[in-house]
Amino acid sequence: VGSKNALTSESDEKTVQARELKVDYEREMAVCKGRIDELLFTDVCAVRKVRNEVLLSSTVSPPSKITDCEVSDWVAEECSVRCDNSCPHRVGGRIDPSACGGTKRLRRSIVIKANEFGIKCPSLRKDTRCGQYKCSVDCVMSKWSGWSKCTKECGGGARQKTRSILTKPNHGGKFCDSPMETEACGTQSCDRDCKLDRWSRWSPCSMACTPGRRSGFQERRRKVLVPVRGNG
Repeated sequence: VGSKNALTSESDEKTVQARELKVDYEREMAVCKGRIDELLFTDVCAVRKVRNEVLLSSTVSPPSKITDCEVSDWVAEECSVRCDNSCPHRVGGRIDPSACGGTKRLRRSIVIKANEFGIKCPSLRKDTRCGQYKCSVDCVMSKWSGWSKCTKECGGGARQKTRSILTKPNHGGKFCDSPMETEACGTQSCDRDCKLDRWSRWSPCSMACTPGRRSGFQERRRKVLVPVRGNG
């Protein structure tokens, strides 16, 4: 029971940590996405707007003759490693983000080619770091033991089976299931009727004759196979 409670507490703690981490991640991603949108739709657009205003009177490259390059979104290839237990890698007491994990290549294609007056296409390929987190370890448990002896023969008891934890989960791995199961047993009524064996044969008479008109006796017996119990 103590082991089960400890695992439940650990599972609850991990759930809270995962929830908090998700909140932090979503907050940071919102900030990052906002900056990307600003770069794509504000900064770049502002530069284009200023350029077009300047070239309105141009006879060589007015805005109507300008075609800027447009590219697709990045498409990521598979990371070279799934995870890396050496992360975070520290150099001189500081974390070096380039010293652990793997790499993956990002590619994008040209949607519209720039003409001679337009903004040229940016790089269509770049490498970035990935897999910079420790490898998750799933819980591994032993096989179930046999069922224990029922706590009661009748009137409602319980029996248990257990299993042990061979490998504890780590780094976001699958949690352990319960190491113990309990089920009801001995649920039949405690009332039981007496059960007797067959009669034995009659014994010889206690007297060979009847002096003084006294009679003898003979007997037979039978054993109790199942004694009475409760209200039987």
